[in-house]
Amino acid sequence: MAYFDRLLQLSFAGFAFPTRSLSLKGSLRHHVHEYPYAPGGAVERLGRKLYEVKVSVPAHETFRKYPLLLETMASLRTLAEGGQPWDLVIPHIGTMSATCIEWQDDLVAKARSGYDVSFTFLEDQSQQFLADKLVTTSTQILTSLDTLKLIVATRSTAGLFPDVTDPAAADKLLLAEEVQFDGLFALIADLQAVASGDDLYTATVAQKAELAAERCRTISATCRSLNQPQSYALLDALGETWASMRTLAHDAQERDQPTDTYITQARGTVAQVAAAVYGDSARAVELLKMNAFPDALDIPQGTAVVYYVGGVGAA
Repeated sequence: MAYFDRLLQLSFAGFAFPTRSLSLKGSLRHHVHEYPYAPGGAVERLGRKLYEVKVSVPAHETFRKYPLLLETMASLRTLAEGGQPWDLVIPHIGTMSATCIEWQDDLVAKARSGYDVSFTFLEDQSQQFLADKLVTTSTQILTSLDTLKLIVATRSTAGLFPDVTDPAAADKLLLAEEVQFDGLFALIADLQAVASGDDLYTATVAQKAELAAERCRTISATCRSLNQPQSYALLDALGETWASMRTLAHDAQERDQPTDTYITQARGTVAQVAAAVYGDSARAVELLKMNAFPDALDIPQGTAVVYYVGGVGAA
């Protein structure tokens, strides 16, 4: 039996339909830190982006296997307009939760039996951010916030702006910097407010922590006074706050499940690796979420694959 004949049936929300082509796009979030007078740069890896799946569907009455294909397209448009996530079965990988974010009908006069439809689906991980899936506790949010607040509250303009001779102008510059810190403190207070009684967090934690980390970076880059020696303690506390926010953002995206590593025994697809690890190729999506495979359809032998404990084939 040919490879394509062994694939799963493409479907969304339980509606099966034929496909002319399917494109699965994955990528990594990253930031390149560049340093003066140093060649190249350092890549900061910020985790995987959501998978995007584009599907081209020939919606024609000539498909005997799909006698209600045009009605199915109408139903899918209705589901797409609702904006809710549904199960998307990807033939060569398995099932993932996804939302249809774009759809387009293309009618050509020469094609009398129907029309072509294109859908764009975006992976939906909302369930991973529910409070009962997160493990970060409120006691781990920050260790340096009180120190940072104290230093900011007790600063004076003395020596912070050596090129400014007008005391009123120096006070104005210091006040502008304090406004930036107040914005950071407000973000962190908002972040702490989402903690529930049992120290678990809601879906907004990762986003708010990332915003706070970005605010720390902006303050470090724009506040002139931080370049002065007397601001080094403040700069250290700000750096610790940034690190705490990055750690929190990362923790908030981790499921409360232990993981292990499986070394592939042969070259194969992610579906084949999932079958070896879990005994179920449909769980390939889990491996895609946890690993940044350069090519999910061609994973070399000897690759270290992170998986949730419970796989049956990788003892």
